[in-house]
Amino acid sequence: KVKDTISGLIADMESKAGEASDHKEFCDKNVAKQEEARDAASTEVTRLNIALASGEATRDQLAEEIDTLSTQLKELSTAKTEAETLRADEAAEAKKTVTEATEGKEAVEKALGVLTTYYDEAKAKQTKSKAKLPTAQNATGAAEDAPDAGFDDSKAYTGGGESSTVLGLLEVIKSDFNRTITDTTADEAKADSEHQEFLK
Repeated sequence: KVKDTISGLIADMESKAGEASDHKEFCDKNVAKQEEARDAASTEVTRLNIALASGEATRDQLAEEIDTLSTQLKELSTAKTEAETLRADEAAEAKKTVTEATEGKEAVEKALGVLTTYYDEAKAKQTKSKAKLPTAQNATGAAEDAPDAGFDDSKAYTGGGESSTVLGLLEVIKSDFNRTITDTTADEAKADSEHQEFLK
């Protein structure tokens, strides 16, 4: 009977030992799974922290770029306003120059017309008078009857002297006015084209 009791105790202890072994194996497996899950979670946290840091760095960089772009936009806006003001002033000055040159050219053309007519008529009148008056004294007297234009009539009538000098000077002045109109118009067109290109 004692032997049976001892055998039963041994069997019971062996059974419990087996259960304990199974329980330990179960615990070891669960611990391993938990550690694996913990490591995976830790790795994910690390990844997220890196992503967050990268995102913050990108945010800071973008904020800096936005500040830089905002400053550049303000500068461009100011430069555009100044350029438009300057362009308007230049255009107004060019228009004034062309207007004045055109008016000057027209005045010179009118003067040329009047003087050319006067010299031609005076020359024809002197030629006619010389044909009628045989002496130089009478020819001079006829010349004295001609309208006074502020020049030496005797030279004017021959088509030389002061008449050619004055007419030649007026032609030069007229040419200067023409050149001023042409150059100013071309310069204004170029300046406006460059201004439009700047605004793009």
